[in-house]
Amino acid sequence: DEQASMAPVSRAAPVNGQALETTMQSTATTQNLDDRTKAARLQIGLTTKVSLHKLVKAVADRRAVSVSIAARDLLQEGLARFDKESRTVSPSELLIDYERKANDYEGADSESWVIRAERRLVMRTRLRAGEYERSLSSFANFILADALSHCPHAAAVRAASSEVLISDEAVAGAILAIQQVSG
Repeated sequence: DEQASMAPVSRAAPVNGQALETTMQSTATTQNLDDRTKAARLQIGLTTKVSLHKLVKAVADRRAVSVSIAARDLLQEGLARFDKESRTVSPSELLIDYERKANDYEGADSESWVIRAERRLVMRTRLRAGEYERSLSSFANFILADALSHCPHAAAVRAASSEVLISDEAVAGAILAIQQVSG
């Protein structure tokens, strides 16, 4: 008798099964993405030259991803390259080379920033840094510098910026101005 007195919740038309399935799939996909982004991430605080950080940002723009993703990918690729190369080349020599690459970036100004990465990547990086008696910050800086030297997106950004800096017209104009001044 109690059920008869309760009004039905909805008198809408029957649900379209295909529409419901599509809606559920996108919700499930969104939930999977949320779960993946909530995966345990740790931070690596590092200090790099401003120009290196700018290049990481430019690579991210070129790839149409966030700076976090670009930095994480570069760190992962760089660490894999370091591990592979350290099998045939002395790790001490590699680190000297990587440090030189990091120091070769333009300018004297440096800045501190953070890379958020999966726990496994951060722990691998921390382990390698300790193994070679380097701070996590400096080791990550060296790895990023080397990764950028092998990154095709970074090469394209560098090429585009050098074209912008000195065009043929600018060189011709400067030569003409010098010739006019020198008589």
